[in-house]
Amino acid sequence: MEKDQPRYDLLSMPPWSLFFADDITFGHKVKGGRPRMLLVYDCVTAGYRVKHEKSKADHGTALDDVITEEGLDKRPYKVTVGSDNCGSMVHLKEAALARGIDHWPLPPYVYKLNPVEGAIRHFKEMVTCTLMGAVAPGGAITEEHAPWAADYVAWMHERYSSERFQGALDKTELEFSPWRLNTGKSADIRRVVPFGTPGYAFIDPKLRAKRGAP
Repeated sequence: MEKDQPRYDLLSMPPWSLFFADDITFGHKVKGGRPRMLLVYDCVTAGYRVKHEKSKADHGTALDDVITEEGLDKRPYKVTVGSDNCGSMVHLKEAALARGIDHWPLPPYVYKLNPVEGAIRHFKEMVTCTLMGAVAPGGAITEEHAPWAADYVAWMHERYSSERFQGALDKTELEFSPWRLNTGKSADIRRVVPFGTPGYAFIDPKLRAKRGAP
């Protein structure tokens, strides 16, 4: 490998063939009684997935959900998940191996091998900006809604261009978003709204009358 070259040849790797996982703990109270998250980062597409957790013991269930949602155990190529080798990651390792996904144990804080270490910092910055943009004095959104801001950031990040591929492949912005790289289809963002936007659902007039509410 030449000096200063990337550790992985990302342009030759299929989506989600090598991804990494680590946990995030909130330092404050959050809604929903789930004070931590598992962050999963695909180093090929630069896509994020987050799963809310009650404890470290949920790492296995969280990863199992990601594997199912992304069909990682059904892909026609080898898929590997890397994580630091701390004690709680044994749950993640067991879940991965049970689904036919290889597990790569890594030492803590090895940034060159484990890109999720740097991805977490960037993800936290995006979540903070998104959340603070929706917080107003006396408003409904507070720092306790950080887990939902994290969901929003992961969803939005998936559908916008990755600078890494835009320059290498000389395509338009949406052409090589993580979503496009992963699914082969362009992302549809026509109905996207800012985080914290009030939502309205249709309620049948008869039900509204029964409730006695507008």
